[in-house]
Amino acid sequence: LCDPVVVIHCAEAFRLGLGSKIGRADCVSPLVGVVMDEANRVPPLVWAEFMAGSAEWARTLPVVLTVNPSGLKLEIPAGTPTIPMSISDYTQILEVQLATEGFSEYHQLAATSCGLFRWCAQSLTRDPFYDFGLRAMKTLVLQCGRSLRSGAPEELCMVRALHSSLRPQLS
Repeated sequence: LCDPVVVIHCAEAFRLGLGSKIGRADCVSPLVGVVMDEANRVPPLVWAEFMAGSAEWARTLPVVLTVNPSGLKLEIPAGTPTIPMSISDYTQILEVQLATEGFSEYHQLAATSCGLFRWCAQSLTRDPFYDFGLRAMKTLVLQCGRSLRSGAPEELCMVRALHSSLRPQLS
């Protein structure tokens, strides 16, 4: 922890000239590490060319790959340090956020709210400006907390916050 790292998001548009830029990070500080985020999404041929051109800095810098379980394109060589990624547990995240706002019924409220947000995300429009993810849930929690601090019952706080945050997206 707290070691400086360069994080590179490996997307479909992975650029082959990236190796030289990472190599320059070693000139700044030999203690810089490299995290290749979602490295397994890079097409195998592109990855092989990138690694062939990056052999010099790859020997001197610590390199770690994050691996997304969906979209496996690249077989990661055995012995390569990897950090497996997982899908966030929205209910657990919402429970913690509600508990920090002072809710005592956080378990039930989080389960119900996450179910509603999950239904909205799966059933309603997929346009990118309709957000039913963690950002929307954080906004919901902040509204709930303000309402709870004003003295309203917990369930009423949640209903009001759900109404005010979801209504504009549903009309």
